[in-house]
Amino acid sequence: MGRIIRVLIYATVIIALYLVVTTYVNSCQDKSVSTSETGALVSETDTMTDNLPLPVDSSFEANIDYHELDSEVAEIEEDMIKDDRSDQSGSEQNNGVNGGNEQNDFTQSQVASGGKYLVMAGSYLIRDNAESMMSNLIRMGFTTAEVVVFNNSQYHTVLAGRFNNEDKARQMVDQLRQKGIESYVKAR
Repeated sequence: MGRIIRVLIYATVIIALYLVVTTYVNSCQDKSVSTSETGALVSETDTMTDNLPLPVDSSFEANIDYHELDSEVAEIEEDMIKDDRSDQSGSEQNNGVNGGNEQNDFTQSQVASGGKYLVMAGSYLIRDNAESMMSNLIRMGFTTAEVVVFNNSQYHTVLAGRFNNEDKARQMVDQLRQKGIESYVKAR
């Protein structure tokens, strides 16, 4: 008789352990995957989305031509840069001063369009960054600043000026350095 009681106790303990383990396993599975109202399995990350209906806006168009939009933005930016250049050069020519504060030592006639000595004020992978630097130089009175891309290069280089005379190019580098712009002379 003592043996039967022992077997029943062991069986009860095993069944109890089985129930505890299966309950624990099922509770862990419920946290990671649950069943939605439609009966489909849904993970926890899926339940984190809003279930709010999207507003219906009659002005919203589903078919947006992003290439056309990009070209329009580019045209507007080019117009703004041209306007900045014309405003800056017009006010400097009328006033004869550099940004309203200093005299400009470099006139258009002194800066050669195809000069042998280039004053480089920066090289950028992103064209917008180069154009921003060019705009800064123009605001400082260096109206001959331009952005160029040399052959076999992916960089947009900002030239503060081009000179046939190396001394004039070095003078411009000194002026740029005084204004906090690092630059150097590159001979072609």
